[in-house]
Amino acid sequence: MDANKASSTAYTVMQGLLWASDQPQYAPLVDADISQSIRTFLSASPEGRRRIQQVEGVISTRMLRIFEKLLAPNISVHYALRKKFFLSNVEKLIASGTRQVVNIGAGFDLLAWNLHKKYPDVKFVEIDHPSTSYEKLAIINAVSAPEANLSFLAFDLSEEGLYTALSSQDIIEPNVSTVFICEGVFMYLDEGSVINTFNDIQKFDPKAAFLFTALAPFGSSENNSTWLLRTYLRLKKEPLDWCIEPSAIGAFLTGVSFKCDAILDDDKAYLEYLSRSPETVLHKGEFMVSATSSI
Repeated sequence: MDANKASSTAYTVMQGLLWASDQPQYAPLVDADISQSIRTFLSASPEGRRRIQQVEGVISTRMLRIFEKLLAPNISVHYALRKKFFLSNVEKLIASGTRQVVNIGAGFDLLAWNLHKKYPDVKFVEIDHPSTSYEKLAIINAVSAPEANLSFLAFDLSEEGLYTALSSQDIIEPNVSTVFICEGVFMYLDEGSVINTFNDIQKFDPKAAFLFTALAPFGSSENNSTWLLRTYLRLKKEPLDWCIEPSAIGAFLTGVSFKCDAILDDDKAYLEYLSRSPETVLHKGEFMVSATSSI
């Protein structure tokens, strides 16, 4: 990642979500208010406006779909399924008493932005690399300043531990029911940083809920991404590192004192959130996990 520039992937995810929200068969995955927030957010920057134009242009949209097929089939649908997973699970946890939501490596995700006014008694914290965090905060402040229950913390998770960073800022309260989110991040970290993240979470809340995604290795039967994707990410200075088979995630979680509550790939998520089997081949590679600390 360019230290002075927001992640290209952060824009790509938002672009994919905007496209999915405009497709009748996928629109139920992206709530109308979220779709509007995405458009408002992208409209506030030159790069964002360029991404909107690509989605709205007939020729450019076709080119994006071809490009996507060459890298990771139906990855935009995957982004929409992924967002639905996090939104639905976070709201369920809030309804059951969770009072702190910490989004690790938030990128341009708008979950906290869309929920912090809806749940004023819940504290939302976003953490990301400084280059992405500062750019996102500048755009948000230009649109509408956040309420006091939404905070932003800029630091590089690969260089600084989660517990150290959060403790030094005194942003969240230990031993308060908390859900941590780590969406589309772990594959960019080494295994030691991944394990440290789990350990640091438990220092704040021994019973914390953790929603995250993980990536099956390239070459696995559970990953249909092409070799072009890895090359593309290297060129974008976003190479992949930690990968794990879905069948191994349960044992991994046991090793870090967490319990696996659910694992969803795109096929399962599609059936759960759209109440029908997929009509086409979906992305395979990144999968979604719901876990709870078992200390």
